[in-house]
Amino acid sequence: MRIVITAGEASGDLFGAELARALRDLDPNIVVSGIGGPRMRRAGVTLVRDSSTWGSIGVVNALKVLHRALAGYAALRRHLRAHPPAVLVPIDFGAFNVRVGRFARSLGIPVYYFIVPGSWRRSGPISPSLLEAADYFCTQLPWHADRLRAAGARAEFYGHPLLDLAFPSRPAEAIRQAWGLEVDAPVVCLFPGSRRHEVEHILPAFLDAAALIRERVPRARFVLGLAEVVDRRQVGRILRTRGWSAREPAEDQGGPGRGAFPFAASSPGSHTPEVIMVTGRTYDCLAVANAALCASGTVTLESAILGVPHLIVYRGSFGMRLQYQLVKHKIGYIGLPNLLLDASICPELLDTAATPERIADECTALLLDEERARAQKDGFARLMELLGQPGVIRRAAERILDVARRTQA
Repeated sequence: MRIVITAGEASGDLFGAELARALRDLDPNIVVSGIGGPRMRRAGVTLVRDSSTWGSIGVVNALKVLHRALAGYAALRRHLRAHPPAVLVPIDFGAFNVRVGRFARSLGIPVYYFIVPGSWRRSGPISPSLLEAADYFCTQLPWHADRLRAAGARAEFYGHPLLDLAFPSRPAEAIRQAWGLEVDAPVVCLFPGSRRHEVEHILPAFLDAAALIRERVPRARFVLGLAEVVDRRQVGRILRTRGWSAREPAEDQGGPGRGAFPFAASSPGSHTPEVIMVTGRTYDCLAVANAALCASGTVTLESAILGVPHLIVYRGSFGMRLQYQLVKHKIGYIGLPNLLLDASICPELLDTAATPERIADECTALLLDEERARAQKDGFARLMELLGQPGVIRRAAERILDVARRTQA
């Protein structure tokens, strides 16, 4: 039995990998292929194209990667024609996957859309093109399933898949010890995003803010959490130009796809500020964190699930800033905790407001003001009530297999 999974960006790659594993646990004879990144490849998915560099925000950045996505779309169309699967499973990434779903259905291939785009919206019309993209929808928020059903779709809500995944590899004390972090040192995690343009514009501000936090909270330590798809040469250049050194935990050196980091750590006794750099281990980073600086994205919800107070930042190029100025009057919140609760739980600093000084002010307050940190954690507790129960990926895999078997019956 063949199943095709199509995912873009780091979060989709994570969900696709876990879904592939769950499908194989249920039926070891399943052959899974598709579009994704390094996690899906390690999960045994045969990739038609690697989508790890396709992620973008804004028109200008989308145009830079458009040729890769178009080539991937053409390759996937050929793959679906040559090897029709029992079911196609798109994951989020609506600009690409809606087109893929509509094409697959034109070939008579059933489509089960897992992680539906725009699920956080509580009102407004459902796009007709989205409704045409799948036979079944599995959405990660309850009100979106209701809205899809009201629009005539077959929609299911099992819970949010992050509830199955957001766990550190071991207790926080053991991680701190392995990474050389003092048990009682305040730790700030920096998550600059997975897209190249995010790292380019957000990481420098995070490092400059960390230098200010270090002056105000001298015992503070810093952990840089990188997505696997991030260009390490880019990170090394930014660290060097901002005056920081990097140290990788021994257990991370030479990990999957990492290679040698092109930037030496500071020597013993050096006054150069140091960041501990960890790749592909977001939940371990959050386990040791007292606060986090997050680029807007999935990591904001992961931080909330693990109870880590954080602030949400987004900066970009001149073109992105111009685009933001044109649409900012339409934007309420951009961070997932705030969007889902429709309330300002976590501070958001966008565009020109995201200065190192403002970032440092907000983060220092989270470290030193217990009331402010507790208010966020109270909000996270309310958020958890919306996300359902664990076991989401297994239930979705069972449903996908049911659809696939009925297709082949």
